[in-house]
Amino acid sequence: MPRVLVAGGGAAGVAAAVEAATSGAEVRLFEASDRLAPNRSLLPYLLSGRCSQDDIWSNNPDELSEKFDIEVSFGQRISSVDAGAKYVRTAGFGHNSERHSFDSLVIATGSSCLPDEVKGISKPGVFVLEAPKDYLALARTIPNLSRVALVGPSAPLAFVAAEELSAAVKVTLFLSAGALDRFSPGLRKRVAAAAASHGVEIVDGGVQAVAGVKRVEAVISRDGVRPCDAVAILPRGSPSLPEVGCQKGSHGGAIVDRSMRTSSRGVFAAGDCAELRLGTGSVPLRLQSSALVMGKTAGRNAAGGGSTEAGLAGSFALEIFGTEVCVAGIDVTEGRAVGLDLIEMDDDEEIGGDGASSERVLLVSMIFETDSHRVYGIQAAGAGSLSLSSYISSVVSSHARLEEIHYLESPYLPTQDRETSPICLTAGRFLTRLRG
Repeated sequence: MPRVLVAGGGAAGVAAAVEAATSGAEVRLFEASDRLAPNRSLLPYLLSGRCSQDDIWSNNPDELSEKFDIEVSFGQRISSVDAGAKYVRTAGFGHNSERHSFDSLVIATGSSCLPDEVKGISKPGVFVLEAPKDYLALARTIPNLSRVALVGPSAPLAFVAAEELSAAVKVTLFLSAGALDRFSPGLRKRVAAAAASHGVEIVDGGVQAVAGVKRVEAVISRDGVRPCDAVAILPRGSPSLPEVGCQKGSHGGAIVDRSMRTSSRGVFAAGDCAELRLGTGSVPLRLQSSALVMGKTAGRNAAGGGSTEAGLAGSFALEIFGTEVCVAGIDVTEGRAVGLDLIEMDDDEEIGGDGASSERVLLVSMIFETDSHRVYGIQAAGAGSLSLSSYISSVVSSHARLEEIHYLESPYLPTQDRETSPICLTAGRFLTRLRG
């Protein structure tokens, strides 16, 4: 029976531990804190009360022990890895450094929050949203607020938090410079209009300073001073890794292939601390959905499951400000950074546009390689986008070509009331446009 050690009790770590255990391995999971990590994708819902604290702590350590026979060790973290000798050293409050041997190791230590370089961040009325208690503290203050400045590094977490806050207060959402470039021009326009209808203004660029005498009165950004009576900051994350000799990417994570193997033999990585090899470089996939698939794949392979590969698309699908949105894959900037020659096209013949209201019209964009026409990203907004999410993720994870997508069989989609998937139709239109 192979002995698998798992570092980290977040989404990826728990998924890896369960998959390894059900695949026949002896599994021990190390978590540095005193409990398993919460489901971070649910944290914004604490702001409106749509989720309780019980909802976000979805993983039960007793179930891991009793149902899957996984040994869970709290208050200990794996501090260093010797892949050649196949052992790790642990450290933790109240614990002496110990040595543990392994046949395979899964590193799923997530990311750590980076401090924001914002002047005045220590003023009363500033909430740095790192943990559930921070969200709950802001939620208790909301009845006394009229306008909140929300500072976020990227979507979708920032959009969800803005929407939850907008039910009670006016919100100005400051996205880090360049974060909106993740979206196609058409989708940016659609989301901005939907946000405005909910009293949320989206500003492209972060905040330089928080102004006020005794408490928050305004924020200063590159386009001026904007009054507010509270500031909520979603901190940036940086991969958190033990001392390990594997190859690391430009974002600081352990580089993995689609089987979640690192460059160190017997060592796998998954979740926020990993970067997927792509082109001449690597890209991070810091989403709950990606973490789960990466964890399961790492756990299966760590237990001796062969070369199971993850179908990763880096996708999310949700309703934002009343508009259905699905995003999968990388953007043009990310692609070019890893040596891919990509083109982005918006569908200028909006599907369903025959007199339909703007929020009903389905807008589709694709990001594909210039020569091969292999698709590396698809975005959709409007009615029916959520029903297409699995289809879009499958297309992107397989890097199918436009030609293949155009002639791909698809089931009848009732929400679209047409016989062919809008993705197939869009691929066909793009091919026609490329041919002149």
